[in-house]
Amino acid sequence: MTTDQEQLKSISSYVNKSWGKHDPNDIVEEISKGKLFPTQALLLSNNGSYRTCLIKAGVVDKILEFLLQSDQDFETVLPLSPTTSSLSLANTHVDGLIKCPSIWIQIIASFCKDGFCNIDERIQKQIQYKVMNNISGLFQDMSNFKDLTLFGSKDFWIISMQYFTALLSHLITSKHKEIGSFLIRQPSVKQYLVQIIYLDLGNDVDPTINDDIEDFVTNRDNRIPKHDIIGSSQSYCAFAIKTVTENRKQDNNNNNNNNNTNNPISSTRTNDYQNKNYELLGEFAVTPICPIHHELRFGTGIVALLEKSYRDGFYQGGYSSMLFLFLRLYDWGGRLSSKFNGIDCVSSNLVPICSKHLLLHASKQRDHYFFENVSTGLIVIISTLTTPIMIEKKSGQQRQAPIDYNVANAVYNGLVEFCLDVCDCNDGRLVPHLQRLLKIIYSIVQFPDTKKSIRTKEKELRAKIERVTNRPPYLFSCLPIIEKIIDAVTDAAATNYTNTDNNNTTSVDDVKDADAPCQFCSKKCTDEKKMRKCPFCKSVIYCSSDCLQKNWLLHQNSCVLLRKYPKPKSKSDLVCDGKQIFVNQIHKILLQASLKGFSILFCIVVIDMVEPTPLLRTLTYDQFMQSYFMMDYDVRDKIMKNFERNQNDGSLTVSMIGFTNDGLSINMLTFPPDSIPAHLFSSPSVIQKVAFDTEKWTATQKSVAGISLKADGLKKLQRNPQMWKASLLKSMKP
Repeated sequence: MTTDQEQLKSISSYVNKSWGKHDPNDIVEEISKGKLFPTQALLLSNNGSYRTCLIKAGVVDKILEFLLQSDQDFETVLPLSPTTSSLSLANTHVDGLIKCPSIWIQIIASFCKDGFCNIDERIQKQIQYKVMNNISGLFQDMSNFKDLTLFGSKDFWIISMQYFTALLSHLITSKHKEIGSFLIRQPSVKQYLVQIIYLDLGNDVDPTINDDIEDFVTNRDNRIPKHDIIGSSQSYCAFAIKTVTENRKQDNNNNNNNNNTNNPISSTRTNDYQNKNYELLGEFAVTPICPIHHELRFGTGIVALLEKSYRDGFYQGGYSSMLFLFLRLYDWGGRLSSKFNGIDCVSSNLVPICSKHLLLHASKQRDHYFFENVSTGLIVIISTLTTPIMIEKKSGQQRQAPIDYNVANAVYNGLVEFCLDVCDCNDGRLVPHLQRLLKIIYSIVQFPDTKKSIRTKEKELRAKIERVTNRPPYLFSCLPIIEKIIDAVTDAAATNYTNTDNNNTTSVDDVKDADAPCQFCSKKCTDEKKMRKCPFCKSVIYCSSDCLQKNWLLHQNSCVLLRKYPKPKSKSDLVCDGKQIFVNQIHKILLQASLKGFSILFCIVVIDMVEPTPLLRTLTYDQFMQSYFMMDYDVRDKIMKNFERNQNDGSLTVSMIGFTNDGLSINMLTFPPDSIPAHLFSSPSVIQKVAFDTEKWTATQKSVAGISLKADGLKKLQRNPQMWKASLLKSMKP
């Protein structure tokens, strides 16, 4: 066991066995000496009543005494502490003292958060006021982007950034609005919030600050997982600005309603009321992203920031907050795209931004942040598309492009593909927003610019639709609207070809495909039963499966280009991402095998990452070969031998499939019986009942299926084909 693991175990034992049993005054005295265990326990324990006793005993004052000395070296503030060169995120030392002051800021930030562990509201208000009055020195050190030192160390400054921004955010967003109002009136606070948010666009005071933080996160003490410092700090600051501006707007609304009950409404007072709503937001809008860099400001650079930011921490609250602030500024500025650093059509810039988030996170955990980010993106795109035409009174010139121009530019930049990717994600919570966007596009599809843009991308869009329909489940209520949009740009006579003899209707694409030459042998594809399309790009036609297989090595590179997204990954990244998906979705995979009625050991688990949303499939060997039949025969033989060996050993066969720069990559992994996560068993007794290790995967499958389907659940489902099919589809995507 490593030193860090031993320390964590010791702290956990201290919290469980000793915390809450000592006199609060004694614990406060220990914390005032910089002792690790009581300081760490103060943060980790959920014992609210004991924490209240410690607060009354003066623990907050003792920690603030340390923070008031942030301009001094840490060795001076806390003697016998280790040197900064031996900094570790474990916040501990062999002599039992704290070795990183960030833990003090983290504790104070937690105490200032509304409702933290049910602390008495009156006490929490006192803490917030006390902290606000005693952090000016700490703020000066943290906002000094030139020296970048805290307690004499640059490393301390870096690791404390996310905790200090959290502290500042909790104070600004406090339910006691007078605290936030006071802080936000300080120009230095506004400047600090904006500078942190725009770190990704560079910092003229210290251009190396991003590199220093990235080096700290990626190269220091990699045994310990570290947070996304910049992304998390951006999210705290963006949320603080969003909340305080909305609070100001709400207060103005309440005051305006009270005035209206006593006095009649006048146009002058209405204008004053509107100006007050945007007063604070306007102050932020003109704040430069850096004190010595006045060209780009918070308001004008917000789209550039959204285009540049890609961090996981930023997507946990910061991304949606910035989209919200953009929409407020967009409305305030008369819905003019040119207000945002000279952008011609803001909706066309937003589509790649929203698409980038979706492509990055469609394969990850679908938490509330995912829904919040995607739904906010859809709402903002809708708002920017439906911009009204405005005419200048004096000049008579048009100030804003019509909706046809906005939609057409957005389509050229991937609007319909983005909608298809949302469909492919199969998140039912997004249906209302997506349907609203699609109805807007459909209502103007006959406008000249929009029609031209869709016609230009028609073949590409139809191939994308075919790929989505071949990978159920998807948003079944939304995809038909997209098909109607594309069909609407084609004349009725060209859309459908009617075969009067057989009384059937054949798609124009089918007619074209039947006349197209084979990509390999150049013969016309006359036999529709034998005709094949590339299963991945859906854009290349072959007269038979043999031609497809023979041409596959030549077609792989162009297949990546035709699909466009998701971008190819390295083989190691594919395997790493596939393992993560497998661990997160193991319950669905085991349940899917049970619904199909066979043992998990007698199938190949496929993590298909060919599209942005991965597909979870449990296939027999024959089904696997039919789905990926373009493989060479020697590769097939190797897969078959491994699969048979795994069956005999009781091991699970998992395939991670996706595109690299060299083409399709099919990776086969073996998960032996002892690699199964213990938490998948319903109870410890299940493990004891397993006689042999080779039965573990089967036993776990029965355990998962038993919990999900309960008694005779599978038989009842199979009696209702619709319910059974719906349950099976539900297990196929994250």
